[in-house]
Amino acid sequence: MTTKHSRTPGRPRQFDPEQAIETAQHLFHSRGYDAVSVADLTKAFGINPPSFYAAFGSKLGLYTRVLKRYRMTDAIPLGALLRHDRPTAKCLIDVLMEAARRYAADPDATGCLVSGGRSL
Repeated sequence: MTTKHSRTPGRPRQFDPEQAIETAQHLFHSRGYDAVSVADLTKAFGINPPSFYAAFGSKLGLYTRVLKRYRMTDAIPLGALLRHDRPTAKCLIDVLMEAARRYAADPDATGCLVSGGRSL
């Protein structure tokens, strides 16, 4: 008995978009948005520019997805640290300490991913 395997038209995707977003996050975090080109991204993902634009629309579209991932996984939880029931000075100290802890733990992170975006 022979089993038929159905395939969708075209070549199968050669990259995982979620992995690409993670890779882009590391690139943007270490070099800044402005310093990372589409050529840098396509080389890191192992895809060509048309595939990049089909997957993400634009560099800004990818960056938006990176920021969403960052907010969900890596961003400093400002809402938890900046609370009305705590003294302002204590809140600010906690934010700075958390930032220092995170940046010291990741030698490639040069600061805040969001403010590192500069000119969009």
